[in-house]
Amino acid sequence: MANESAVKTKPVDANATDSFLQRWHVWHGSRLDALESPHGYLSPTSITWVWEGDSKTSEDFPGTWSAHDDVLTYTPQAGATVTNAGREVSEALSFRASFYGEEDLALFEYGNLIAEVKAQSDQLHHDRHRFWIRVKNPDSPTRRGFTGIPFYAPTRDWKLPARFELFESKAISTQDTVQKVVIQVLSIIGKVTFTYRDQDYSLQVADVHGTPTIFFSDATSGDTTYGNGRILELGRADARGLNHIDFNRAYNFPCSFTPYCTCPVPTRENRLPFAVEAGEKTPREAQ
Repeated sequence: MANESAVKTKPVDANATDSFLQRWHVWHGSRLDALESPHGYLSPTSITWVWEGDSKTSEDFPGTWSAHDDVLTYTPQAGATVTNAGREVSEALSFRASFYGEEDLALFEYGNLIAEVKAQSDQLHHDRHRFWIRVKNPDSPTRRGFTGIPFYAPTRDWKLPARFELFESKAISTQDTVQKVVIQVLSIIGKVTFTYRDQDYSLQVADVHGTPTIFFSDATSGDTTYGNGRILELGRADARGLNHIDFNRAYNFPCSFTPYCTCPVPTRENRLPFAVEAGEKTPREAQ
């Protein structure tokens, strides 16, 4: 059957004369390489939330984190060699959240561990922020135990005719996330309209670090695929030249592998009423 699933860390034996399969295997190999990298989304071991007035420590990373007046301060632990921006941290460092939405504030290193420091707009008080520190460890149990991702066998049936419409001005979309106390703010740059079984459907396209990206769910979500939905990137090239959309390259949210993420929940406009039996299925880590 065209939609028969397989579980392999790196698929092999693509037909050498089939360019469609060759390109998919190259894409999928790159996807797994990024996921399995030392500090990819298989490596998080904790997330520490620091709210206004809090002073917290992490079991995974030395030092203390405190928040006051929308400023996060890191105080190093005596005897621990922690670096930030290539320099050893010998005194307290402070970071102020500066805009609405999610913001990268800093990166700290301790041995082979890294601590990603971020700010996220509060769901109720948009002018305030909640800070969070995510520790990534290359020796995490999830990364050590990773065996691959189930996926639908790639087929041209899910490479569908499509066109991209660039909006004259960007729209701001405020979306719920898998972390109930925070929101995700996305810049919506346009929409993709595609044809499936003689009917047109549209999906909003967000700008995610310069890459046109679709967060969507469908009738397989919560069944054969991850309940929150999946992600589809259109690539960094000019999306206005788009003439198809390839659901074979739909991949799982980071939060399907680890609870230490703040993935957005697809909006109502990006919930497809039919089953997209293509791309990645629910990973073992989410089961």
